[in-house]
Amino acid sequence: MSINTNNVISMKVNLNTSNEITFEDKQQVAYGFLKAFYTSDYVGYNVDRYSADNVTQEIIDIVNKMGKEIVANVRILQVTVFLNAISQAGSLAEFIGSVAYYILSGDAYSGLQIVQVTEDELIKDKNKIKQNALANTALLTILRREINNIELAFNGF
Repeated sequence: MSINTNNVISMKVNLNTSNEITFEDKQQVAYGFLKAFYTSDYVGYNVDRYSADNVTQEIIDIVNKMGKEIVANVRILQVTVFLNAISQAGSLAEFIGSVAYYILSGDAYSGLQIVQVTEDELIKDKNKIKQNALANTALLTILRREINNIELAFNGF
């Protein structure tokens, strides 16, 4: 599954629509984000032992914070497609809500499909980021800083 990002500039959306995006949708997007970026070969940590159902509001808040930092980084955005599209679609008051709204505005996806679409699109962007040393360093800095917080939140601390 893939999202067409060609017409995103014309798709101005009010992305502060958390009342339209369910908590479960946010869990799916957050987990897809974590699955895409937190792999053993990339940062030495993965979330494979957890599921989207394990994602708490605290984890959603952590992913929101990281997402905002990622899309605010010009070095990262200059080499990405999906993240760049998210940043251009409107307000980023809530990163996860923005991604969920963007994905759900296309087709009706089930929970597992939301995880898969989010993960697939972010993996494509991650692979592009890895080819640019400055963007890769910026992304790794953001991701590594939050590993302990994510693990603690998954374990209820």
